[in-house]
Amino acid sequence: MSSNTNLTQASFSGGIISQELFSRIDFNKLTSGLKQCENWVVRPAGGAMYRTGTKYITTTKTPSKQSALIPFVYNRKDGICLEFGEGYIRFFKNGSPIMNNGNPDEVATSYLESEVNDIKYT
Repeated sequence: MSSNTNLTQASFSGGIISQELFSRIDFNKLTSGLKQCENWVVRPAGGAMYRTGTKYITTTKTPSKQSALIPFVYNRKDGICLEFGEGYIRFFKNGSPIMNNGNPDEVATSYLESEVNDIKYT
């Protein structure tokens, strides 16, 4: 038998609770813990929200080498995603590569493959 129950839980500070502890009525973290938190984001101020999904856009320019995706948001409504790879940056917006004369827009860089995952940004 299944039912749709809407529960409100104010805190998730109890962490992930092991299956073995669910039968323990004396364990007070049961009211603030989770069995599983997959595809959810626990908010710092309380509560949780459903995590948005991902979508396959395209293969990286050089699949055999390391690359990094870095978001670049320049105002509340607009942003692009940057693909950093060895010697290049490619640009994506609204789920598609930004094109230039029928080719993905690209800028040459001096980044090595070993450096792209160490790029720091805010």
